[in-house]
Amino acid sequence: MSELPTWADVEGVARLVGDLADPKLTPAERDQRFLLGTAAHLEAKLGFLIRAEYTGVPDQPVRLVSIYDCGLGERERALIEDYTASNGQDDPTILPTVTELVQSPVHTPKTWLLSDVIAPEDFHAHPHYRLCEAIGSEDRLMVSVRISEQRLVCVSLHRAPGARPFGERERRLAKILFEQAGRALIWNHVPLGGFLRRQDGTVLDLKRAQPPAEELFGLSKREAEVARWVARGLSNKEIAQELNLSPETVKRHVSSALRKSHSESRTELAYLVLTLRGQG
Repeated sequence: MSELPTWADVEGVARLVGDLADPKLTPAERDQRFLLGTAAHLEAKLGFLIRAEYTGVPDQPVRLVSIYDCGLGERERALIEDYTASNGQDDPTILPTVTELVQSPVHTPKTWLLSDVIAPEDFHAHPHYRLCEAIGSEDRLMVSVRISEQRLVCVSLHRAPGARPFGERERRLAKILFEQAGRALIWNHVPLGGFLRRQDGTVLDLKRAQPPAEELFGLSKREAEVARWVARGLSNKEIAQELNLSPETVKRHVSSALRKSHSESRTELAYLVLTLRGQG
């Protein structure tokens, strides 16, 4: 097969761009459709679309915000959840790719083949390889983009054992997909469900667990109360009237809740509050 994208590839990207432009799509549907389209174009057995926050911590460089997958069954998902909860970010590709990505310009996609990051013999000797064996993944292609100073979006695509390895054609096509179709999703900062990694390294499944916001993020009772009013769409002035507080006090509580929950906007804070209470 040619190492250059074909006209059929270009036409496929154009169709995906048009698909993602549908205004009726929710952000969650747009993420999932982008992942499915990218996996299909690059002939991947399974894939992940990951939104993460760069922490700068050497051994835990990213905090997982949300993740979607395609091609996995319940058994494989359970294996990944168990591995993630017990091993943290024990993936030999994370640190080198994130380190390079955060030194790149914002909105500039970068691609990696597994062989770019780690020698095959080293990967096969790594504990993470056992997980890949268990879920039927052998070769990997990653394409990532930094959408803000700290926020990252990554698609990780995997081929089955014995399948033709990813090559230069797939690398180039992945970059084209992110440059064109990816524009429909890289501006979205709101987490869309999936797994949220707490600062202590444990993993919360937003689709199952619904702890109160103050328990998850360490908010004070007043901060949590203000956050719930934010989730109802009230302004600082309106919240101040409801709680008999000054607007300045409410503003201070909102700022603290945003900081503690690692939210970049009131919309994201509202989403977390509603999702964790089963209303999102």
